[in-house]
Amino acid sequence: DTGLYLSISSNITIKDNNFSNSNNGLLLASSRNISVINNIVQNSVTGIALTSSLNNLVRDNTGLNNSVNSLYLDSNSNSNNIVNNTFSNTQKDAIAVLNSLNNRLENNTLNNNGFSGILVFNSNSIVIINTFAKSSSYAGITFLNARHNIIMNLTSLSNSNGLWFFDGINFNNTVVNSNLSNNGVGIRISNSTYDFLIQDSYVSNSNVLDLNISLQTSYGKSLVDQSPP
Repeated sequence: DTGLYLSISSNITIKDNNFSNSNNGLLLASSRNISVINNIVQNSVTGIALTSSLNNLVRDNTGLNNSVNSLYLDSNSNSNNIVNNTFSNTQKDAIAVLNSLNNRLENNTLNNNGFSGILVFNSNSIVIINTFAKSSSYAGITFLNARHNIIMNLTSLSNSNGLWFFDGINFNNTVVNSNLSNNGVGIRISNSTYDFLIQDSYVSNSNVLDLNISLQTSYGKSLVDQSPP
């Protein structure tokens, strides 16, 4: 069951609702220019799901206690803006971006999620800005088979991995001005990751960097310390 299902829809605003105890709290399929604002999605399998949906805004929403994802994008859900949401206590990944392009995730807070704060899988040109990710079992952000992505102003604290570039061809990814502290591993790069830049970032109180089969990794003015700069 689904709390609200929009299919082949456009120019609709969904605001100030509470969706709970559903398979999908809110599902957008093949829809565009939808604004999803200030909703609560909780105790569902997936809180908000977008499939084959373009140019949508997901802003100021709260996701709690969802069993798979609080926000899920798949099947060429491209050019969406995900802004100022708080997702907590998701059993798997708070935000999952799969098979999609050109999405912007900004000012999101992700706490106590089972796998990762954000999972980016087989997706390219994702921009992640001003994200706070804390206390995830796998990583603050996990990338699998992801290319041309930018991570700026990330704060990733008390996760097993602050950032994890894991498996597949993770190509031309950039991390700028980020703080990765008190993680098991600050940045883990494994299995065919290359052309990777870390710049103006701070990694502390962690096993700083774990490289496995990694090529052409460069660092610019990055800090590795045990106390704040």
